[in-house]
Amino acid sequence: MHLTNVLRLISNAASTLFLLLLPFRIWNLRGKTFKLVPEHRGHTKLTLAIVLVMIQLILLTTALAPASQFDIRILSAITSFIACIGLCPLLLLEHTRSIRPSDLAVIYLLVTLGCDAAEFGTAVYENAALPHVALPLRAALPAIANICIKFVLLVAESQGKATFLRGSRGQWAPEQLAGILSRTFFWWINSVLAQGRRNILTEDSLPPIDHKLSSRMLRQRALRAWDQRAKPSNKATLPKVLVATMLPSFLAPILPRLSLIVFRYSQPILISTAIRYLNTPLGEKSSTSGYSVILMAVIVYLGLAISKAAYQHRLNRLRVMTRGAVVGLINRKSLSQQSANYDDGRAVTLMSTDAENVCQSGRFFHETWAQVIEVMLGTAMLAREVGWLCPVPLVIIFFCSRMSRYLAKNLQSKQKDWNVATQKRLAMTTSMLASMKSLKMLGTTPYTESLIHNLRLQELSIAKKVRWMMVAYNASANALGIFSPIITFVLYALLATLNGSTLDTETAFTTTALLGLVTHPANMIMSIVPQAVGSLAAFERIQQYLLQPPRRDERLVLKKMDSVHSESSPAIRMENVTIHTTPSMPPILTNINLVINRASIVMCSGPVGSGKTTLAKALMGEIPTAGGTISVSSKRIGSCAQSPWLPSGTLKDAICGFSPEEPTWYDQVVRLCCLDEDISALPQGDETEIGSRGLNLSGGQRQRVALARAVYARCDIVLLDDPISALDGKTESSIVENLLGPHGLFKRMGTTVFLITNSASHFHLADWLVVLGDASIKYQGTWAGLTLKTESILRVIVPETDKSSAREQLQVDKAVQSQALKVADAISDLSRATGDLSLYGKGQANLL
Repeated sequence: MHLTNVLRLISNAASTLFLLLLPFRIWNLRGKTFKLVPEHRGHTKLTLAIVLVMIQLILLTTALAPASQFDIRILSAITSFIACIGLCPLLLLEHTRSIRPSDLAVIYLLVTLGCDAAEFGTAVYENAALPHVALPLRAALPAIANICIKFVLLVAESQGKATFLRGSRGQWAPEQLAGILSRTFFWWINSVLAQGRRNILTEDSLPPIDHKLSSRMLRQRALRAWDQRAKPSNKATLPKVLVATMLPSFLAPILPRLSLIVFRYSQPILISTAIRYLNTPLGEKSSTSGYSVILMAVIVYLGLAISKAAYQHRLNRLRVMTRGAVVGLINRKSLSQQSANYDDGRAVTLMSTDAENVCQSGRFFHETWAQVIEVMLGTAMLAREVGWLCPVPLVIIFFCSRMSRYLAKNLQSKQKDWNVATQKRLAMTTSMLASMKSLKMLGTTPYTESLIHNLRLQELSIAKKVRWMMVAYNASANALGIFSPIITFVLYALLATLNGSTLDTETAFTTTALLGLVTHPANMIMSIVPQAVGSLAAFERIQQYLLQPPRRDERLVLKKMDSVHSESSPAIRMENVTIHTTPSMPPILTNINLVINRASIVMCSGPVGSGKTTLAKALMGEIPTAGGTISVSSKRIGSCAQSPWLPSGTLKDAICGFSPEEPTWYDQVVRLCCLDEDISALPQGDETEIGSRGLNLSGGQRQRVALARAVYARCDIVLLDDPISALDGKTESSIVENLLGPHGLFKRMGTTVFLITNSASHFHLADWLVVLGDASIKYQGTWAGLTLKTESILRVIVPETDKSSAREQLQVDKAVQSQALKVADAISDLSRATGDLSLYGKGQANLL
């Protein structure tokens, strides 16, 4: 077929497809609101489209000349004319009701512009080769005008609309506002790169991400899909939930991957066509055949580059979305577990190592089906070249797959053991980093270092088995690519010699290309199998964690009393409560009966290990009871642990949390908790980053921040587990008087307080005292009654000793302040952003 007819056929197909998709796109835009403010560009594009319709009408009239016969030229002119008519309303609607350029219009204009330009160039070239034939001016001017108008219209439609959007531009991600050309060639990222060259990129300066990648939305959709999952669960439950969560994004890589297969397997055809052209005698070559080969090469390799980039981009988006969904599921589950389960570091490991393996599952899936298609297609094309020898690579694949089958059978258990070893090491490392100051003061850092080192050696020992299995697997996979071409060529050459024929150049080069296209996907399939097995092991571990029974909150809610008797009504009631951690161990508390009235201050004391913290956790619903009942007036309870956990962020965020920000109330809480002087001494005040788990704060500061957080929440019930143990005497007295005194905040607000403390100097402020010992309540009553008890009761209260060595000084630790200042300054340090050349020199010296 002549090149001109091929171009007309492509143009006709593009116009037909455009007309088929046009009604659906117009119907989709019909109900959308106006996105742009009034401006002139929409009218300009509509005017250009109307001019294009007139030019197409002239071209159609020329094609329908009386002497013309109906052929592909007339059909292409008719479809182009109708398509240009439909382009007018599409451009008008897209411009006003869409935030990005029209993908349908841009693709149509780009394809038909390329075909029209190539067709006109071919006509000019053919007429130039025949000097006695001149290209008619009447046909040339409309064709030139058609090309120019389409080019101008394509440029105009490809421009972004961010400047003319209604509302805030900052709510849209650059990728959402980019047209199809900008997304294909990643031009939308240039603005971010330019901003990074001018300024240091920080979290606040970065543009928003695509709404589809939002962790909040992904979490909500994943949780909804998990709650609606089919029961009973099986091994495919979690994969099905993830697919249902992001089905469009999961299917998005299919089209570019199919395009990649088409362009990749067009290479042998291109090689065969080029060799055939080179072997054709000069006198028999067509004037346009050489340009056809060049055009074919441009299309093939440009298509390869674009389809591969689009495919990888969609895989990356799928990977990010998978992580967001998986982390959301694990996070929700971790919040419903008992706090004692957090210490094993399982959730951290699942969110890091296992989540990363799950994120690769999308790539494994799409690569597997695509590589299978490539092997089948390559084998079929190879059969056309070498005949019945085409199964030779498949035979070698079969023998190599035996090794793959053995490894896949044994790899999953080894991978699971590796993940468990990694979890143990991460849990110990996390615990060590959280208690670094205590470890240094106790002088146990060498022992801890040795322990973590041994855990790392154990992890590497287990990992070594997995890696040796991978070595054997890769060796078998690479053997396929090494021996398949050699064996196939040798056999074909021998058979050709026996049959009296030769191995010609075209067959040799084409077969070489096809063998590479057969063995490469086969190698990829064999290398994907063990990685997919590791991904399945990660799916299983995460699913087992998600299917664990949630924390059982067996507490009952007391009925609200009227306001007259509200203060005398109970806020907490415990009846015959027995608590133990495991059934095989003796109970920590037995037959506990306790009533705490509303708006009262109750202090709990007792020796170490008497069950004070366990009692507080039972009141919060963290520990189930083995017997009896616990009733509370409200399950919204504020708490402050002796070793509090603080989130990474600013000090103000740690106090306010998710509660509404109230400046007046916040200032009052900070002052009552004696944090005002500490905040004024910090480098950035309450906007100072406190680090992971409050690492940039001292122990007393962490306790006061956690106490302020519990106070700021304004809960009806507050449980305080010795929150003043690390404070100096003056600060402790001030906080106790501010919060627990006769005119303290808790008394004024009518808050029910359960305070665990062994500081007898504050017992007189309590409305009720509880003393624990020997797994039971030794005494409960007033402070006056306790002073009359025997010495055996009083001995359970630890006497207040000289705590000067354990108390902090009021001023901020200068080393901590300096460290926080360095962390804050590092953000604006240009050398960190642009790099220090001395670092590269040092690294190079270490390599030599």
